[in-house]
Amino acid sequence: FGLNYSAAAAMAGEELSATPQIEVVRKEAVLAQERVVWEADLTRLSVHDLDLVSNDSLEFKIPGNTAHDSSSGRAMHGLCLWFSVGGPTASLLQAASMRSTLLIASHDPIVTLQPLSTGPIDAETHWKQTIIALPEPLALERPVTRLECTVALRRGSGREYLLALTVSEAASARELLKSLTQNT
Repeated sequence: FGLNYSAAAAMAGEELSATPQIEVVRKEAVLAQERVVWEADLTRLSVHDLDLVSNDSLEFKIPGNTAHDSSSGRAMHGLCLWFSVGGPTASLLQAASMRSTLLIASHDPIVTLQPLSTGPIDAETHWKQTIIALPEPLALERPVTRLECTVALRRGSGREYLLALTVSEAASARELLKSLTQNT
C-alpha cells in the first residue's frame, strides 16, 4: 500500500514502554546472564517488606556483534523480570514441629522444597515473564555492551506496583564523566 509509519515509531515505543507486558520469552531472546534484583527469606518476610523492592546496582554485560558475526543490527529491546523461589531442606525434627502428629526425631531430610524458577531459560511453568520494553531499541555495536540499571517496585493500591527503571550504558557514562573531568 506504500504507507510509511516510521513517524509513529517513537510514539509507539513510548506507549509500549509505559506498561509492562506479560509474555512468554524464548530463551534465545535472552542476551545476558541473569541478575538478582531482590532477595528475601520467605520465612521471615513481612507484608511491609514488599512495600518497596529495589536494586540500584545491577550491571549487565551483553555480547554484541563481532568481526566474525554475519548478523547486523543486533539490539536490546527491553528487560525481562521473573521470580525464583527456593527453600531449605527440613529435617524430620523440624517437620515434627510443623506437624504435631510426627513424634520421631531424626536428621534425615524428609521435606525438600524444590526450587521454582519462572525464567525464560528454565522449564516452562504456567507463569510468564514481565517485559519492560525500552522506548527505542539499544544497538549493540561493540563486542560487549555494559549496562547499568536500577529497578524499584513500590506497592500501589491493591495488587498494583509502580515500577521505576533506569538503564544507562556504563561505557558511555564513564566516557562522559572522563571527558567532563578532563575539560575542567
